[in-house]
Formats: sequence, structure tokens, C-alpha cells
Amino acid sequence: MIMLVIGNSVLPQTQTEIHKDALPEEVKEHLHKKYKNCSVVNIVKITFHSGIRIYKLEAHKKINRNRSTIENIYYLTYDTKGKLILKIKDRKIYYANSPPSKMQTSTGDYRYRH
Repeated sequence: MIMLVIGNSVLPQTQTEIHKDALPEEVKEHLHKKYKNCSVVNIVKITFHSGIRIYKLEAHKKINRNRSTIENIYYLTYDTKGKLILKIKDRKIYYANSPPSKMQTSTGDYRYRH
């Protein structure tokens, strides 16, 4: 069990990785409308002790321009009704002929980027 701290209160929660097909239909519809050219990864269903559920995911979109690749990454949080609660956009630029470099993610994991 993971504890989320907001202000002075602690909200118990459970996190479960799920497949895109397990998302509520409203969330899938919004993703199809707004992020149809993105690949969706790392989908997590979070259920709070109070019964409230939210869905967090990443949507990646790569664009090739002038011998480089730009990758837009959207960190999205939805409620069960398909309402977008939070959107954070990040961008990575990969230049042609550059060796992969090691980067540390916000979770402390290491990934290689090209």
C-alpha cells in the first residue's frame, strides 16, 4: 500500500498497472480525440481508501524534423468520468548521430535515450 500525503492528511491508496483496454470508455474516447497519434504507456489505476479512482498514464508522440527527433511526452491524469484532471507536458530532443545517453527518471529509474 502507498500513502499519499496532501497537506497534513494522509490518503491510503492502491496502485494497479492496467492495459489500455481496461480504461473507462470516457477516458478512451478523450484519448482517441486529443491524443490519437500518440502511443499510450504506463497506465496505472489508483484507488483511494475512500473509493475514489483516478487513472494516470503517459502519451508519447515522436516528430522527425531536420535530422532530429522531437518526442512530446504527456503525463495525463483522468477521473472515472473521462475528465482530464491534470496534464503535464515534457519534451525530449534526440539529435541525429548522437550516442544514447543515460538519464534518470522522476521515479529514480535509469533509462537510455537515443
